[in-house]
Amino acid sequence: MKQLGLIYFLCFLIAHAHPYSSYLDGAFFSFGMDAGGGNVLESSHTEPSSDIQKINAYHEELKDYQNAMNTLQANKTQTMQTLQTLLEDLQNLNLPSSASLIEQIQTAIRTQNIESVSSIADGVAAYQQYLNKTISTYESQNQALVTQAQQEIAQYKKELSESNSQNKQALENAINTFNSFNSQIASAAQALGISYTPLSLPAPLNSNSNISSLTPQQANAALQTLASEVNQIASIVGGDISKLGQASQKIAIDYLNNANTLKNAKTSAVTNALNQIVDITKIVGHAFHNQWVNFANGQTFFLNNSAHVPYINAGDTCVFDIILNNTASNIHSCGYQGGTTQDLESFQEAAKKAGVSMSEIWGTLFNLDKLKDVWISPSDCAKGGCSGVSAQEAQQGMQNFFNLMNGYVGAANFVGNFTNTKLYSSIDNDLLTGDFSAATNFVDAYVKTFVPDMLQTFVDNPIWLMSLVPGASGYNGPPATPSASQKNEVVSKWNSPNVKYCYDSPAIGLDFSQGYAVCGYNWWAQAMFMGYFGYLSNQTGALESTLSAQLPTVTSAITAASNATNAYNDFKAKNPQPSNPAYKVPTLPNPPIPKPVPAPPIPKISTNATPLPAVNKPQPPLLTFTTKNLQKNSMQLGLQAQGGYQKYFNSFIGMSYYGYFGFRYLYMGVDSNSLTDLNRYSLGIGGNLLFNLYSKIKKPKVGRAKIQAYGLFAGLLGIVNFWNANFIGDSLIRHNANLDATFGFSIRVDKFKWSLGTHIPIIDDVRTMRSGGNSLKLMDNYKSADLFMNFTTFF
Repeated sequence: MKQLGLIYFLCFLIAHAHPYSSYLDGAFFSFGMDAGGGNVLESSHTEPSSDIQKINAYHEELKDYQNAMNTLQANKTQTMQTLQTLLEDLQNLNLPSSASLIEQIQTAIRTQNIESVSSIADGVAAYQQYLNKTISTYESQNQALVTQAQQEIAQYKKELSESNSQNKQALENAINTFNSFNSQIASAAQALGISYTPLSLPAPLNSNSNISSLTPQQANAALQTLASEVNQIASIVGGDISKLGQASQKIAIDYLNNANTLKNAKTSAVTNALNQIVDITKIVGHAFHNQWVNFANGQTFFLNNSAHVPYINAGDTCVFDIILNNTASNIHSCGYQGGTTQDLESFQEAAKKAGVSMSEIWGTLFNLDKLKDVWISPSDCAKGGCSGVSAQEAQQGMQNFFNLMNGYVGAANFVGNFTNTKLYSSIDNDLLTGDFSAATNFVDAYVKTFVPDMLQTFVDNPIWLMSLVPGASGYNGPPATPSASQKNEVVSKWNSPNVKYCYDSPAIGLDFSQGYAVCGYNWWAQAMFMGYFGYLSNQTGALESTLSAQLPTVTSAITAASNATNAYNDFKAKNPQPSNPAYKVPTLPNPPIPKPVPAPPIPKISTNATPLPAVNKPQPPLLTFTTKNLQKNSMQLGLQAQGGYQKYFNSFIGMSYYGYFGFRYLYMGVDSNSLTDLNRYSLGIGGNLLFNLYSKIKKPKVGRAKIQAYGLFAGLLGIVNFWNANFIGDSLIRHNANLDATFGFSIRVDKFKWSLGTHIPIIDDVRTMRSGGNSLKLMDNYKSADLFMNFTTFF
């Protein structure tokens, strides 16, 4: 019994015994310092050369480079304009319906291999030879594009002319047959003593009997429609109505009279639908006219810029680069408002989805042929800030621009350009041939997508009309946000007629869009704002609401045209015989009208020139001081702190995890370098395996355990470094991430521990900083390892 009690007592002691390894566990905080070697940093320093011959050669090469770029750009622009003219010529020949208009024409831009310039020899002569070769190659590539397009269009014209000639001859025969039928039926009606309204030729023949003036598309459509009608008449009256009995003649004439009534109703409904579509485009044209009168001519600002055109000698017209060239490029030294590229790409995607081109959409508003030579430039060109453009040329260009637009968009009868476009003809053809869904889809896209996108284009990049302020320079000019109270002071100080003209306006200081104001001075252009042509974001909603309100009227008109067309077609499909037993079916002659000869396939013509080649720009002569000059006595010193928790599995093996923060100051010790200081801040998370070579743990009855331990540790530290370099007059920041291996040994006495170890970056990572002529290469790899010593306390 005593033995059993002893066993229970021993088990109780074991169950309630405290494991000694747990005295090693606990949260900890440590801090310390680290130091590293000198090859963490490589740097170079460059300064302009003082060699006069090299400097003169550089300036000569730079001049040649700029002339070459101007030549290349001019050739690209000329090529694009030539290709656009060829495409318009092609579109004027013959087009399918609007649903497949541009998808057949646009192709991928041709690409070229960009010549490597790394082996170009030094010297002005060699550089000039290189530029001449680049220009010659580029011009040859563009000429090849133009020649190919011209050849394809010439062949297409030949084939189209042949098919068109055959169709017009067949059309002339069909008209004669149609008129012959009309005469026969009219004579029969007169003999019977009944009325007969002669059948009218289908559109466009009903308003234009001159066949030679018809386009191939119109001739083809007219022949198809007329052939259907002549064959329909022949099926009713036979080859000669006089050969029918009188009862059958009367039935046939009554049938044709009813058909003619329905046909006229159809024609009237189609005409009304087309007019409604035209009217909705006129709303947009009239709105843009009002914008010009109110804000470009300055009526809203109590100005009359058309009477003071010489004052309009600066401004930004870059929106026409988008309209005419379908790109937001720097062809004309233009810059664009943020978001322009995204808005343009969205617009282009919507146009592609609708099957129309961007030029066709803009053509509903502007006659692009009239505007193809319009002046395009940013606002700083007027003071000579655009390469290749003199200040005088830019100022005259702005005045020409204002006169052109004021005489066109500013004219009282301006309502857009839709009726003069091929798109109008295509929609007209859709309505005549019964493709009402194409017309409906166009109107819907026009109101809901095209007009909002056109408006957004002018919201992003309105046309600024400005006037140079004589004597102004940079920020030294009249107020950017003027007020009436400053009038006398400003007019007296700048003493210029254009300043007085603008400051006489009671609207002085009225806000434009984008933070500009009436008569406000712009330091970049060194000019005052006299007006703008565009839209504010809060103005577009009114026009869009007007169009949305008009849209149901237009769609109703298209629906009415569809119903009238269906009624006419349904009636034509009915033969008078079933409901009129007395009617004798005539013997049908052979079909008198042949089918139209189809037009040849349209060639695919791209309006894009060859992309500009990469041209090696001359570099200024420099003297470079290498790493050997700058890397004297470089070293790194820093502080670090850790906080975490450690857990031992027994008295000898454990693990820890912690958060890490470190700071290092990297000292170069070089007077010739403009680097003033370079700091590195580090954040990380790590973990270590702990190996105690010796552990002695003693737990007194009262107080903390007495601990002595000597051991090793090894682990990994994931770290993010932030480098801050301060140069004379500049400051740069770079960052990188790395994985450090950590190991070392430690000594612990009670709740304190001392550690000595090293951090070795595992990933070879390099970051470069450049400021002016200085280049610093930050190397974070095994060469930038550092030693650290930490003091740790446990809680």
